[in-house]
Amino acid sequence: MQADFSKGTITDLADINPPVSVDGLSPDSSVSFIPMADVSDKGQWTNRQTRKLCEVRSGYTAFKEGDVLLAKITPCMENGKGCHAVGLENSVGFGSTEFHVLRAKSDVDARFVFHWSQSEMLRRQAEAKMIGSAGQQRVPVTLTNSAALPKCLMPLTRRFSAPTRSSTSSSG
Repeated sequence: MQADFSKGTITDLADINPPVSVDGLSPDSSVSFIPMADVSDKGQWTNRQTRKLCEVRSGYTAFKEGDVLLAKITPCMENGKGCHAVGLENSVGFGSTEFHVLRAKSDVDARFVFHWSQSEMLRRQAEAKMIGSAGQQRVPVTLTNSAALPKCLMPLTRRFSAPTRSSTSSSG
C-alpha cells in the first residue's frame, strides 16, 4: 500500500480552543494556573501553581486535563513554548491568553498532538502565518485550516501509545 502524502490539518487531530466546563466546582475550588513564564521552550510545565477558580475564571485561557497548550505570540511560539497539560488540579487549568488550546479528538492520542505541536514542521508553518505588528505577532486560529500534516501520519495518531499502554497494564 502506498503512503498518502496528501495533507490533513490540525483539525483532523484536535479541536482548537474548545470550551471548558467548570460545572461542579465552587468559586473557591483550586485549579491549576499556567502563565507563559511557567512553560519552557522544551515543552515542559516547569512551575506548578494553583489559584482559586474565582480568581482566574475570566481573563485567562481555560483548558482541561490532557489538553495541549501552544504559544501563539512571538517569540514564544518560535522558541517552542507549550506543554501537555497533565496533572491539573481538579482536572482544570487556566493560563496565559497567549496560548492556543489543542484538545485531541477522541480517537487521537493527546501525546501525539503534543509532540506534533512541538515539531519544527508545525512551528515553521505557524511562523509563516503570523499576523500583527512586528514584536507583537500572533498565530491566528485560522492556522488550523492551513497547517499541513501528511495524512500518512494519521494512523500513527491512533497507535502512538499502544505499546506504552499495554506495557503498563497489570496482568491479573
